[in-house]
Amino acid sequence: MRRTLLLIALTPLWLACDDGSGGSAAPSADAAVDVSEDTTTSVTDTPTTDDGSEDTVAPEDAVAPEDTGVTDAGPSPEVLYGESCESAERIGQFMVAHEEFYAQVSGEVAAGVIPLTVLQEVETQGDCRLMRKENPFCENPCQAGELCDHDGTCVDYPENKSVGSVTVSGLKDGDVVMEPKNATYFDTNVSMPLFEPGAPVRLIATGDELPGFELNAFGVPDLELPEGVITMQSGTPLDVSWTPQPGGWKLYFSLNIDQHGASPATLFCEVEDTGSYQVPAAFVDAILSMGVSGFATAHFYRRTVDAVQLDAGCVQLTVSSYVYGKLEVEGHTACNFDPDCPEGEVCEIAINTCVEAD
Repeated sequence: MRRTLLLIALTPLWLACDDGSGGSAAPSADAAVDVSEDTTTSVTDTPTTDDGSEDTVAPEDAVAPEDTGVTDAGPSPEVLYGESCESAERIGQFMVAHEEFYAQVSGEVAAGVIPLTVLQEVETQGDCRLMRKENPFCENPCQAGELCDHDGTCVDYPENKSVGSVTVSGLKDGDVVMEPKNATYFDTNVSMPLFEPGAPVRLIATGDELPGFELNAFGVPDLELPEGVITMQSGTPLDVSWTPQPGGWKLYFSLNIDQHGASPATLFCEVEDTGSYQVPAAFVDAILSMGVSGFATAHFYRRTVDAVQLDAGCVQLTVSSYVYGKLEVEGHTACNFDPDCPEGEVCEIAINTCVEAD
């Protein structure tokens, strides 16, 4: 009778919490099965037939691998997307990112939420949210080392804090281990590509001035945008396109056309990875009505996200492929100098906008 050894390694499924802006939950690892001989772990007897061949009937005590949602084709859509941090709760973020020409691992965690980073929701339609930055106002000026909060009071500036040694595993060329430098974490001496699509990526912080934590996400396929400019026009839907990838991924993008306004608005969308999306004309008109100034920005990400709640606030891990898009507004010309402007206009440098000459 032959002896066949069955060793089954199982790990739990980790789920994140959602912030409404779109994120992802990720299992910590996929299940693995190792069948080998001449060990003493989990030994079962495989019966044979009279002619000496193996009986294919499975033993009653065989254990089936846990379904983690990860297969050879990558993670299933059901485990990809869960929660991320709302801006009103976010105190820190770690990035494991493919930029356009390099890769990086970076992050920082503050002692609390910085009021200037908090965005107020203006409107939501489908997959998109229009968010606006509201500058806090304090009647009595704040002292050095303080910030004005949205309730009109002065609070201590939330300085960055150490969370101990931070290890990011699941990367293509091995683990990245970062120690805090002035309570920030950064490593650009990493390979490109940094991760494989669908590979589980885990971040573990050992804890120091703030408690330790663990975050899990997935590597994503690289994002590709077509050449050309995206033009925003009043009363017209805005078409966005990219090269799609199968597998249940999503595309996240933000558009901002008012760099110098008192309360600039930004459009955030998280959409299915189909290769195209149309922002409704009503949403285009809404963001245009809030002002146009300076050079418009368009940031595109294919990403997965995980988040953890500490006593001080929410910390997020984002694993992404990023591309900077080209965005313009019809009838608006951004500028740095007068020669950038059409005939009869000059550059108002304070707002990087061409205006009619006096």
